Amino acid sequence: MNAISTSRRNLLEHVGAATTMGIAAIAAPAIAEPSPAPRHPDVELLRLRDTLEQAWEAEEATYARNASTHFVQAIEDENEAAFQKVWALAHRMIGMRATTQEGLLAKVTAIAWLRRDEDQFDWVDYKDASIDTWAACTIANDLLMMRRYRA
Repeated sequence: MNAISTSRRNLLEHVGAATTMGIAAIAAPAIAEPSPAPRHPDVELLRLRDTLEQAWEAEEATYARNASTHFVQAIEDENEAAFQKVWALAHRMIGMRATTQEGLLAKVTAIAWLRRDEDQFDWVDYKDASIDTWAACTIANDLLMMRRYRA
């Protein structure tokens, strides 16, 4: 027999093989491309939180390293630069809108840095303020406590 055979048996074998492969191809589940991970709605706040935490650690390390040196302009400038970096991050975060619980807790990191010398917002300081200000202070205190217990 030559390479191109027109026998009925050969034809049926080739058609059967093609049909089987076609059915197998149809029946086989498609291998889907992995979809990209969904972007977190507060991804920028979470990124800034991580950056702020690193800058906060660096600020504390700078202050600790320079604690025994006073009134040296280069040291004062180094301390101020460390402070300003965290200050800018905290204020940027406070101005952003959080849309998730994770984003809100990220903003609490900025509040914690801004209030680091005080345990909580003292609502007595706001006794002459509106109920809105008092409510905001109590919410901020609750969030600060949530952050403290999560750490």
